[in-house]
Amino acid sequence: MQGAPRHLAVLELAVAKAGWGKPLPAGRALGLVLHESFRSIVAQQMEGAVVFALTAALHRQTDIHEGVVQQSNFWQCAMMKLAQAPLVETHFFEKTGDAY
Repeated sequence: MQGAPRHLAVLELAVAKAGWGKPLPAGRALGLVLHESFRSIVAQQMEGAVVFALTAALHRQTDIHEGVVQQSNFWQCAMMKLAQAPLVETHFFEKTGDAY
């Protein structure tokens, strides 16, 4: 990442905010994703994926009628309620000088 200082700065912020390297309880894991989109650099934990997975496990059903699946996508099932979702933290920082 030596040639991508903006990416590195965002990744370092995400690592610090996530507490990367600290011991986790048994059965827990931590992951981060780094992505560039519309000239912005984004690093995130996987809460969104967790919400979709938990929604599918807890609320989704697949109905088959005469051999044809009746649901087509997530829009046909209720998403997990906010009170049920994991905590998501958001941190922003602005470009300063030539560092980013």
